[in-house]
Amino acid sequence: MQYFAIASGYSLFALFSYHAYSTKSLKWGYAASAVGMLVYYWQIQVFRFTEQQWFTLPTSVYFMGLAYTRKLHNDLSNQKILDSVGIFILIFFTVSQALGLEGTKYSLLLGVEGIILISLGITRQYNIYKFAGIAALSLAVLSQTYVYILNIPRWLITGLVGLVFLVFAIYLLLHRKENK
Repeated sequence: MQYFAIASGYSLFALFSYHAYSTKSLKWGYAASAVGMLVYYWQIQVFRFTEQQWFTLPTSVYFMGLAYTRKLHNDLSNQKILDSVGIFILIFFTVSQALGLEGTKYSLLLGVEGIILISLGITRQYNIYKFAGIAALSLAVLSQTYVYILNIPRWLITGLVGLVFLVFAIYLLLHRKENK
C-alpha cells in the first residue's frame, strides 16, 4: 500500500516539475523539489534505511542545487547562504561519523567528498567549494590521526603551533609593508 503512495508522490513530483518547466515558474519548481525531497525521505523510512548518509548526501546536494539556481538568477547573497548550508550538512555529519567507532570508511568518504568539492570549486570557480574541500580533506586526515597527534608531548605541540603563528604573522607584516 505504501509503495503505491510513494509512486503517487513521485508522480506528483514529475507533474510539478513538468508544470514548472513548461510555465517557467520558480514557485512551481521549488514546490516540485520540496515534494521530491519529502517523498524521498518517506521512501527511506518505508525501506527502513538507517544510515545517516542516505539523508545528508541528498539534502546537501539539494541545497547546493538550489544555490546553483540562485546563481543562474544572479541572486548571489542567497547563493552563498544555500551553498554554506549544503556544505555544512555534507561535512559536519560525515566528520561526526568519521570520529566514531567505524570511522575509517567515513573518513574515506570525507576524503572523497573533499576531492569532489575541490574539483567543483576549480571547474566552477567557486572559492567556497575549494576551501570546503581542503577543510574536508584535512578533517579526514585529522580524524584518523588525532590519537597519534595527542600522544605527542604538549610542549612540542605548543612550540610548533607558536612557530606557525610567528611565521604567519611575519609573513602578514612583510606583505603589508610591500603594499604601502
